[in-house]
Amino acid sequence: MFGRAPRTYQIVNVFAEQPFCGKTVAVFPDSTGLDGASMQLIARELGFPRTAFVLPATSEGAQAKVRVFTPSVELNGAGLPTIATVFVLQGGSVEPPRPSAPSTRIILEQDEAPVSVAYSARVYSVRQELPTFGSIFPERETIAAVLSLRPDELAEGPLEVASAGVPYVMVPLKNASSLAKIKLRESIWERTLQRFEAPNLVAFSLKGTPPGYLAQLRAFTPSLGVYEEPASEEACGPLIGYALRHGLGNVASGTHAILSQGTELGRKSTLHVSYSHWDGVLRDLRVGGPCVGMGTGTIYA
Repeated sequence: MFGRAPRTYQIVNVFAEQPFCGKTVAVFPDSTGLDGASMQLIARELGFPRTAFVLPATSEGAQAKVRVFTPSVELNGAGLPTIATVFVLQGGSVEPPRPSAPSTRIILEQDEAPVSVAYSARVYSVRQELPTFGSIFPERETIAAVLSLRPDELAEGPLEVASAGVPYVMVPLKNASSLAKIKLRESIWERTLQRFEAPNLVAFSLKGTPPGYLAQLRAFTPSLGVYEEPASEEACGPLIGYALRHGLGNVASGTHAILSQGTELGRKSTLHVSYSHWDGVLRDLRVGGPCVGMGTGTIYA
């Protein structure tokens, strides 16, 4: 039709309890013959927060290899797109989530290391990189201004750098009402955070959350070409690790937490986090949630 090969993709909402929620991922089940430059162009053209390209496996025991792109960069490791990929490889497509299914595990290759995605009932989960912590951003007034908040709306915890693949400045807030007011001021971000070791932000509140949820959060990742994300699996480890590190909430007494994200974008996401810890430090972490198949498409590349 256009003189180029048709490439089909499937659209999946991850961490979604129902359609039009969660985070949108495009999955190309057969990306044979595409190079990295072409994948990046396709990801930019589609404009989804994440696009996953499935290739034949090159290592024993893996079902497939996956390369993951945002509209502007390739990610070496990413859990959410691998969850979407397994959903598609299992035949999820546009079928509704199954109410129950036997637990299963699928291994996918990524550049950094193999990724194991587990499926049990309606929840897919993947082991996440444990967070590391960096410096403290010293200017609380600046962070408040970037988020269009008053300095007194920030909680007392430090504005600490945390990363589990994506570096964030962690911003604890006193209540969820402040979280809902946030508007990222890009002009201030460009002058202050763009070249900082963590150019992205996670603002969160452990107070005023819906029943059953540990925290509500918002994640801003302008350095990845995404203004705000409706679901951020890379933020779960930093948030849980930060809470353990600073004795917040009831994290230390539990092994499972549910986080809420995306409400302000009209795309509520539910992120299930299973973890173990010792002496205030995370030792193991899995993040997961349900998927909803939304549709299919074709692009000529």
